[in-house]
Amino acid sequence: RYYNLFGLCVTGKKETEVVITSRELDSLAVYQATGVTTLSLPRGISCLPPVLLPYLEQFKRITLWLGNDLRSWEASKLFARLNVKRCSLIRPGDKQPTPLQAFNEGMNLNKILKASLPASHKSIISFRQIREEVFGQLENADQIALWGSFELNNVRLAKVMLTQFALLRLEEQLDKFDEWADKFEDLPLYFRTFHGEQNIKSVIDTMQHAVYMYDISHVIIDNLQFMMGQEHLSSDRFAVQDFMVGAFRKFATDNNCHVTVVIHPRKEDDDKELQTSSIFGSAKASQEADNVLILQD
Repeated sequence: RYYNLFGLCVTGKKETEVVITSRELDSLAVYQATGVTTLSLPRGISCLPPVLLPYLEQFKRITLWLGNDLRSWEASKLFARLNVKRCSLIRPGDKQPTPLQAFNEGMNLNKILKASLPASHKSIISFRQIREEVFGQLENADQIALWGSFELNNVRLAKVMLTQFALLRLEEQLDKFDEWADKFEDLPLYFRTFHGEQNIKSVIDTMQHAVYMYDISHVIIDNLQFMMGQEHLSSDRFAVQDFMVGAFRKFATDNNCHVTVVIHPRKEDDDKELQTSSIFGSAKASQEADNVLILQD
């Protein structure tokens, strides 16, 4: 047994939930206030020794409450990526201080634990999670397919991006797939699992989670028109689009995150040069934007 893991010796084999702290006193405070199994890292937030991981396998839910400063929060996000589906995090703040401080101030520690932020999000995935499917599409590139989606799904999108990244026709050089997939996997890039029409609230919620958990600084929305089908704020499509643009503008400002929104142009004559007035909808999209890029063949 790993005896340097404070609290492990009194942990029962049937326990399914655990709170991990960075100090022994924090662990004692959590356990006394909640009765939840609590462990303390032997080296604080400096590292999570790999030798500890087997001792965490029995737990279905792991809550990381490592402190109330930026270093603790960064360590929590880093450690949570070892198993994002089981981990939740306590975000530092005035209402969520260290466990010992919360205990001494008479705060409800059970309430704080219930408010923990899940590390995973059903609408965010990495390239690693779809890597084999991308290989399958490259391997069967000659198959005839009926594609009825209005938007690219993640596997199709990742295949295109990987091919562009490698500057090779990988479907003709499958022996080089692993080499380039390994490099592509190292990029700080995530995909949303949205496909087809989506509600603006669920999109913003996913973006918010990505900023908190993955330090995302650039979000690409491709494209705005496909999201408008489920919005019932108004029968006026321009009003709905203006609402969405305003929501993305507010998100970008509040979270210091760049948001690129793809909007298809109005139908114009082939020989006419596109301008800002060619953007579908009202003028709000171009007025709210810090930068406008117009692409035309």
